[in-house]
Amino acid sequence: MLANPCTMTAGRRVTPSSSQRNNKDRTMQTDTAASELVAVMALIAIFVTAAAVVGVAILSHPPGDLPPAMLAHIETEDETVSVYHDGGDPLERGHFLILINGVDRTGDAVLINASGVEEHDWTSWATGQTLVLRDVPATESPDIRIVAEGVEGTGTDWLLHDLGNGTAIEPTVTPTADPTTIPTTEPTPEPLTADFTAEPTTGTAPLTVRFTDRSVGGPTAWSWDFGDGTHSTERHPLHTYTEPGIYTVSLTIANSGGSDDLTRTGYIMVYRCSSPGITGTYYPTRDFTGTSVQRLDRRIWFADRKANTTPWIRAETDEYDWPQSTLGKQDQFSVIYEGYLVVPADDTYTFYLSSDDGSKLWVDAVAESNEPLIDNWGYHKVQEKTTSVHLTAGPHPIRATMFENEGEAVFHLEWSSSAFERRPVESFCQGPPAIETNFTADQTSGEVPLTVRFTDRSVGDPTAWSWDFGDGETSTEQNPAHTYDAPGTYTVSLTATNLFGSHTTAKTDYITVTSPPTGYEVRLNTANGKAGHLIPGTYLEFRVTGADSSVNIQNEHYDLEIGDMVRLEIRENGYGHIDINGPMISQFDYDDVTLYINGDEKQRGNIRGIYIRSHDSLTSTLTLNVPSKQKWTDLRVDDRSIVYGTDSQEIVLYNLVPAQDGRMNLNNPSNSIWFTGSVSHYSLR
Repeated sequence: MLANPCTMTAGRRVTPSSSQRNNKDRTMQTDTAASELVAVMALIAIFVTAAAVVGVAILSHPPGDLPPAMLAHIETEDETVSVYHDGGDPLERGHFLILINGVDRTGDAVLINASGVEEHDWTSWATGQTLVLRDVPATESPDIRIVAEGVEGTGTDWLLHDLGNGTAIEPTVTPTADPTTIPTTEPTPEPLTADFTAEPTTGTAPLTVRFTDRSVGGPTAWSWDFGDGTHSTERHPLHTYTEPGIYTVSLTIANSGGSDDLTRTGYIMVYRCSSPGITGTYYPTRDFTGTSVQRLDRRIWFADRKANTTPWIRAETDEYDWPQSTLGKQDQFSVIYEGYLVVPADDTYTFYLSSDDGSKLWVDAVAESNEPLIDNWGYHKVQEKTTSVHLTAGPHPIRATMFENEGEAVFHLEWSSSAFERRPVESFCQGPPAIETNFTADQTSGEVPLTVRFTDRSVGDPTAWSWDFGDGETSTEQNPAHTYDAPGTYTVSLTATNLFGSHTTAKTDYITVTSPPTGYEVRLNTANGKAGHLIPGTYLEFRVTGADSSVNIQNEHYDLEIGDMVRLEIRENGYGHIDINGPMISQFDYDDVTLYINGDEKQRGNIRGIYIRSHDSLTSTLTLNVPSKQKWTDLRVDDRSIVYGTDSQEIVLYNLVPAQDGRMNLNNPSNSIWFTGSVSHYSLR
């Protein structure tokens, strides 16, 4: 019968006894002289890819020690067995066995860490890591067992997992009393339920994350959305985030019976920092005095679970020591954490500070004399206090202090926002992130007028920008557009600034602007009955440089300011009159024109009055089409006769602008044409 039945508890640390371990027979299941079957209990939830029979048993005497709490599953392919650590306590090498068909194969295991890298000289097996055993004799379902020492190392060995139903060598049991039989039932098939984990979930860019499918119900297809525009259909994908941000991750699984999906909002947080982490200074007294010890931590997450002899910091499932064994895991000590918190986006953030005993938190104003953001000071048991504050994106100085009098020495800092749920704060930086300025342009050469769109590519979370375009013009926009109005070569510089400094980058001779081609000077005259029209969608654009300029369109009067950019766009086949004489535009008489001022559409209709005292930056796509008609035609290009006399060729003149003397005249009523000016090119058909 069962004596002292045990309950399996998750989250207990494995602290093996080396002296006991050295005296044990490593094949524990065959040590019949010292073994008796004392208890069998159901294992907490476990997912097994191959066939699995799950149980927990004590394999030695005396009973009473607790088992390590961990989850595992296996995958088999040919003669290779992969054993996955799915969460819970790490197992130390030398203090557990992996038995395959009764044979200890632990020493042959190669560890694959969370980054996918093989490690042969591994010391512990933890969450997200895989042990790979090769050259396993092929059977339909090998018997795989994981046996480990109890937590306190008192001689109790636990059968943690019995995976598969192959040919295991069973231990000989000599019961001292009638054993109690625990009835077993066949497991019912689990419904298809999507689940996944990732490691790490916070880090600096570029951040490589390994996603692990934890779904149950036998999915056969996977569809991942990583939240940055990329996807995967692998089961356990590896993905790299290249830009800072907060990313929501979704997984959809499916099999022949249906599908299920899971979305984790704000699951991955990526920030930019050259030296991640926060510096903790430990004092062996509760009043921040004495010989201090410093360490670099990725989070403020201290919990030694009562004063004892072994110092350790617990962060989720991983444990690690303070740098001196004489410090930590004791009463009467204090800690100061200092560094920078990199905030991912403008938002309101809620902070949660837990401690036993007192603690305080400062953000931005971090001097001891400043009012703390959270004051959790005093002698008390584990106690949480919280507050919310609006923070802008970028680095913020942060300071947190804690003292321990007696008790559990808890010190936790967590946060949440509208973009992510409550989680430990991990986006720490040791110092202000260095700013590095860089920029690009959508084009670096072209004809005058040349409009260039610049894009800021700086890193270090800049908050201000100062551009110098090299032609006397500047901008404070992050991503400005600038028009060069004169030929030349221009050096462009950008100064970017964040909370802690600035940096300037200059690109010498970055922009080259050339004069437009002179094209051809053209004179065209046709007889009555041979008409032409301006093609719809073509336009004349210019910048106003003279005062008292205006346009009358559709009975609406528009006064123009110096610097206004004006575009006149032909909408229907245009018949009318244009007159440009040097800087002055005195006619643009067409029935269907759209007027744009500084890019904004103002009016559509007929223009019956225009006066532009002076202008520059003229651009024209006006195209004149003269359809084929057997009529007298006179076409001269650069004072050379091209067509003279009765002719039926179609004539097209492209990009009408003034000639070198500054004059352009187009008179194209519905029955004939008169044009003098310049064109970029022409065609006869």
